[in-house]
Amino acid sequence: MKRGNLLAQPFVYILVLVTMALVLFFGVKSVRDIMMVSEDVQLGDLIIQLRNYVFLMSKFDVGSYKTFRYTVPTKVMRICFLNTETELSADGIDEFVAAVMEQSVNDNVFIEPFDAFTQESYTLASLWVDPRENPLCFFVQGKGAISLGLETVFDGTTLAVAVRRDAP
Repeated sequence: MKRGNLLAQPFVYILVLVTMALVLFFGVKSVRDIMMVSEDVQLGDLIIQLRNYVFLMSKFDVGSYKTFRYTVPTKVMRICFLNTETELSADGIDEFVAAVMEQSVNDNVFIEPFDAFTQESYTLASLWVDPRENPLCFFVQGKGAISLGLETVFDGTTLAVAVRRDAP
């Protein structure tokens, strides 16, 4: 080997190491970003599925009941449903959560913790919550699943879909 090649060889190794470090750094960052987006997509899918069930149930007869089960993202601790037309009445809601819910004008579904996702509150039309249990919250069960009941009710003026803890 020539003497010039021997002097250049350490620089080639250093350049290769720096390139590998940059590829690893940006690769890990990209994978982390994809994981974060995938949980947002999974949460969006939950809301779309729930919206579809509520729409479907609003077309059924009064008294129709369906159990809704869904696997939620691992970061979700609790999902709360709010009746925006009445005051908050349920116990177990801390002041911060109550303040967020009271400031909401139209949103009636809240995902906790509030800082885990890009959007933490949603609006579902025709959704009704009993004013005695307002907001109605569901803690995530084992393996990241929720189970709730949807029942078609007549609230005095219109058909709505009530969220229930279990079968009537």
